[in-house]
Order: sequence, then structure tokens, then C-alpha cells
Amino acid sequence: MGGASDVKAGHENFSIITDGNNLFDRNVYRVPRTGGPVRFVWGHEVLDWDALRGKGVEPNGRLEVY
Repeated sequence: MGGASDVKAGHENFSIITDGNNLFDRNVYRVPRTGGPVRFVWGHEVLDWDALRGKGVEPNGRLEVY
């Protein structure tokens, strides 16, 4: 879940999610334990929770693995 931009590269809104001053913060992500690592996609990168937060996303958010 999350924000997405479905326009093609070169369109003025191509990077609106990552570069448009959007702030994802204070959300709670509840993810079932599946045996694999929890991953997020930001821009074109696949990140774990710490790396996502290192990008300035969800500085006050929580990840709950159950």
C-alpha cells in the first residue's frame, strides 16, 4: 500500500511521490511474519525499514511484525 505515480518517465509528475515534498509519517505498518524480510519500495529502490526511514520517510512511523 502507499502512494504511487503511474506516469511515464519524462512526465512532469514522474517523481512526484519521492521528490514532491510528500511526507509519509506517523503511520503504522502491520505486516504478517512470513519468514522473509519486510521490504518497501521508495522511488526505484527496494529498502528495509531502517533504510526507508533513512530516506526521511516515516520518521515517527511504526513497523509491527506479527
